[in-house]
Amino acid sequence: MSVVEHVKQVISKHVDIVVEIDKMQDDVRLDEIGVNSINFIRMIIELEDYYDILFDMDMLGISEFEVVGNFVNYVVQLVEKKE
Repeated sequence: MSVVEHVKQVISKHVDIVVEIDKMQDDVRLDEIGVNSINFIRMIIELEDYYDILFDMDMLGISEFEVVGNFVNYVVQLVEKKE
């Protein structure tokens, strides 16, 4: 599973509505699919633990990532930096 697929899987796991991973478009707003601040922190914790990465302190707010693609790309960048 690619990092992109895994991040989308984590997002879908932490929302209150059913979101099909293969239909999760990059331009969909996180709040539109049910991501709230608590879900967002849970997603970050799971991804940090899984990939052994750390989000920058400035990037811990959901407002930093309005859409799915921004969040996914940020995680991909962190993972690639680590490798």
